[in-house]
Amino acid sequence: MSATVTYARKGKWVAPGWVACAAWLGHHAQSGSSALQARNGYVPDAETRHAAGIQQAMKMNRKERVAALADKTGSTKVDAERNIAALLEIIRSSLKKGDDVALIGFGSFEVRKRAARTGRNPKTGEALKIKATRVPAFKAGATLKAAVSGARK
Repeated sequence: MSATVTYARKGKWVAPGWVACAAWLGHHAQSGSSALQARNGYVPDAETRHAAGIQQAMKMNRKERVAALADKTGSTKVDAERNIAALLEIIRSSLKKGDDVALIGFGSFEVRKRAARTGRNPKTGEALKIKATRVPAFKAGATLKAAVSGARK
C-alpha cells in the first residue's frame, strides 16, 4: 500500500491515516474478509458497507452529492453544483437575517437564541461568563422522520 494515496471513497485503498477508520468499519462488519481488508487500509464503498450491515459509517462527500443531484435531475455536474451552492446560500442568508426556512416534507431551519450563562473552565474550575448567542437549528419534518425510521408517511 502506498502512503501517497489520499482518497477514501468507492472501495479504494487509502493512506495510513484512514486505516483506523477502515479498521473500525471492518470491526463492525459481519465478515472476516472485511476486517482483514480494513486492517490493510481498504475502505469499502457504500454498497459493500450496506451489504455487510454497516450503516452510516461514512458520509456522502460534496462530489458525491453533486454527482447524485446531476444524475437525478439529468443536468450537468456544473449546474448541480451551482444549484446546491445557491440553495445553501439562500438558507444561510435567510438564517443570518433571523428568518426561518421551511422545506415542506423535509424540515425547517431556524435560528435559536441562547441566553448568556455561566460556565466553568474544566481545567481550572474557574467560572466563565458565556455571552448570549444565536445558533442555527434544524427540525426534521414528519415525512423525513418517517422515511428515516422506515415507517410509511
